[in-house]
Amino acid sequence: MPRQVPKNYLLIGDGRLARHLAYYFAASGLLFQRWSRRHNSSHELAELANQSDHILLLISDDGIEAFIQNHPLLLEKSLIHCSGSLNSDFSQGCHPLMTFGDTNYPQSFYPSIPFICDEGFDFEQTFPQLENPHYSLPKSKKAGYHALAVMAGNFPQFIWKSVFAAMTQNLHIPHTVLHPLIQQSMLNSFTSPETAPTGPFVRGDRQTIQRHKQALQSTDMADLYNAFDIWLSQQQAKAHKGIL
Repeated sequence: MPRQVPKNYLLIGDGRLARHLAYYFAASGLLFQRWSRRHNSSHELAELANQSDHILLLISDDGIEAFIQNHPLLLEKSLIHCSGSLNSDFSQGCHPLMTFGDTNYPQSFYPSIPFICDEGFDFEQTFPQLENPHYSLPKSKKAGYHALAVMAGNFPQFIWKSVFAAMTQNLHIPHTVLHPLIQQSMLNSFTSPETAPTGPFVRGDRQTIQRHKQALQSTDMADLYNAFDIWLSQQQAKAHKGIL
């Protein structure tokens, strides 16, 4: 049975996600219009909402519920938010599991982005022209899912930012020398996550770890290194006891 194509979408917001989805929707031939508080009026919102079948709320997580309550006319439409952790009484969640930068990605990349949707959300009916992988998740598990996504996508970036700065400022070595190491480490983790880790923590080389701590003790990364040492030691102890 052929999919039915919705008449129109309305994208609310003008941040990174809104810009990326607008680019993807346009490349995929979806019919859509855009509205933002910065560039449009409430009167325009009412007009555009009336012309739309599905409205995507691409604004900050904390502002989604208040925005809907302040614009009750939206409740007459199918409302979709893209927050990974929000449970809304007024809109359904469909979270793109991806980080979005300042510039658009190649068109061929967007269909590979997975969407994690609220249980009961019909992705194929809502976006019949999109072929993205999509998964259903109970609302009770959304916060845990989003915490894992943030840890996977954001924690390494904060670490790399500090490491890059230290490499350049303290050692006067361009941080680009670390790029092949980081890239290969990620690839190894994708293909063999259980055996990918290497280095002193895996070997149990406590003398090397102690030298690292001494070298970092006057830097802002000392606490991070110590915390990771404690956490990993606990994980290894649990694994040894068969708890993990």
